[in-house]
Amino acid sequence: MRMRSLLLFFVFLLTDACVDPLKVPNLAVEQGLVVDGAITDQPGPYTVQLFSAQSLDKDLDKRQYVGGAAVTISDDHGHTVTLTENATGTYQTDAIQGVVGHTYQLGITLEDGRQYESTPVLLEPAGTVDRVFFQFQENSINQNDLTKPQDAFAVYVDATGTPGASNLFRWRWKGIFHYIAFPELRTRGVGRTEIPDPPLCSGWIYTDSTGLDQVGPCECCDCWAPQYSTDALVSENDFINEMEFKTVRVAQIPIDKRLFYEKYHIEVEQMSVSQDIYAFWKLVKAQQQSASDIFQPAVVKIKGTIRCTSDPDEKAYGIFSASAVTKSSVFIRRLDIPKAIPQIDTLKTDCRTIYPGATNQRPPFW
Repeated sequence: MRMRSLLLFFVFLLTDACVDPLKVPNLAVEQGLVVDGAITDQPGPYTVQLFSAQSLDKDLDKRQYVGGAAVTISDDHGHTVTLTENATGTYQTDAIQGVVGHTYQLGITLEDGRQYESTPVLLEPAGTVDRVFFQFQENSINQNDLTKPQDAFAVYVDATGTPGASNLFRWRWKGIFHYIAFPELRTRGVGRTEIPDPPLCSGWIYTDSTGLDQVGPCECCDCWAPQYSTDALVSENDFINEMEFKTVRVAQIPIDKRLFYEKYHIEVEQMSVSQDIYAFWKLVKAQQQSASDIFQPAVVKIKGTIRCTSDPDEKAYGIFSASAVTKSSVFIRRLDIPKAIPQIDTLKTDCRTIYPGATNQRPPFW
């Protein structure tokens, strides 16, 4: 039981892109189906992934996906949709959008006939994010390492719940920053010398006869890259006043010459969660904040919301959640930094290759 629950903890961390996986070696676990799925009140499609549990000493990024399943989402108003398998083990909806007040349930039938279902979950309202704001904090990163102090912006939200709802929330964020590169300055070694080697996207070419010439505009000099929250953050409902959540810190953005070449955009999502999912994220948060042993009781009590209905002894892991989502965002500009910071370094490559998810497409809100 301890090892199965520990696996579940790791599975959850892996299936959510906003939380970094923790890893421990050499812990075998029982095999079973792992489910990662959700529906929200935002436009779809929604995705459900199915894969097999593995031992924790393996590369957890190489999931063994389970294909060929029949996957459905149904609600308490008589609607049922069948998901389409777009890639092995990855199933997506077509024409459905979550509705606040409806209760949703996931159903799964594998090719061998095994059947699974999730606990029915009510999609509750997300309340409102009243504002997103920030505050400069000097030397707030690496405070315990005097050789590496770093300034940062703390990002906060004020939020309000909905009368009559449980008002259990999870917050997560996405940041985007703009930076520049100088790919025309790229070189390569030829013998003992370096010669220009600009990529085609730079708009420059080099030949032995003419040297370095500009032949077009640069398509990889300006880029925008995303960042995502890595901490589990849920509402502390024991301390709210009339459904108000005040000055909840959701992010800490380090002051960096690349992140703040121009400005930094951060969008905060407030998501309603069920009691089961809320309890899970509370435990994940406790683990992230704790330096104690990985086998402490909080870990082994984490449970999922999936069960095998055709065989009670068959192991199943994972969650299916239903959330309403509300969003708000703010720009943090270089001019908001109350001290001088260095200019961006000279990046001599295609700017799209520097950060995961980077693009040369300017965001429409920029």
